[in-house]
Amino acid sequence: MNCIYCDAELPDDADICTVCGNYLKERPGKGQEIKRDIVDQVLDYVDTSRNYFEKRFRSIQIGKGGGFNWAACLFNFLYCLYRKQFSILLKYFRNPIIMIALTRIGYPGYLHLCKVMGISALSLESMTLFSLFWYIALSTWIFILCVNLGYNFNELYFEKLKRFVSEQKDARKYRDTSIFNINLGVLVLLIIGSAYSAIDPNAVKYYYEAEFGVQRDGEMGDNIEYEYNDYAWRVIKEENEIAYIEGNRILYKEWVSMSMKNLINLKKYEGKM
Repeated sequence: MNCIYCDAELPDDADICTVCGNYLKERPGKGQEIKRDIVDQVLDYVDTSRNYFEKRFRSIQIGKGGGFNWAACLFNFLYCLYRKQFSILLKYFRNPIIMIALTRIGYPGYLHLCKVMGISALSLESMTLFSLFWYIALSTWIFILCVNLGYNFNELYFEKLKRFVSEQKDARKYRDTSIFNINLGVLVLLIIGSAYSAIDPNAVKYYYEAEFGVQRDGEMGDNIEYEYNDYAWRVIKEENEIAYIEGNRILYKEWVSMSMKNLINLKKYEGKM
């Protein structure tokens, strides 16, 4: 026969399910000790959605897996904070957060180092292509991690709660869910989002302008010569066009409504940086 609670296969004369621990026939009378299985015990630490997690935990116990947790996939970072699952949060999102922070520091840091050491940096066009590739790769990595978290959260959550049971943690103290953590998480996400937007390919040109300066209209001199000279970055603005120049060599250009003929007439700034 099968258990009416978890559908596990059992001997025909079984009184108790050896998988989920539920009584299949008569329940114990008064004065008799009621044995609670591991799922019942871990549910003491679950504050909300107990019915959902009981179903998932019993499915895990009989080897059918914990199913896909959409809340964990869609709300990932915030959901882990809400459930106080900091170890799961770090397991999945520690490395992406570190990479975002290093990239945010790395772009302007690289340009400043080149300027201080007097060496040629990658052209803005090359940096933009690199940042586009890196931005797509990092975004794809985070997306895959979120999907993976949705598949594995229930099982990881169950294992964490089983450790609470084995260590006899106080259920009132360690019961999950925290609105405060949600508020804290939103603040952290705003900071991460700010850093993430700063590694967008469109932001790269602003690092160049911040490091090497922008020269305005009326500060331009002779026509440009297409050859490499001494190391110097300048940004020249003429009507609707901006050209990024190293010495006398155009590294990157963008325009709104100018022809290539006008580009030939770009001028260089001969003053000091």
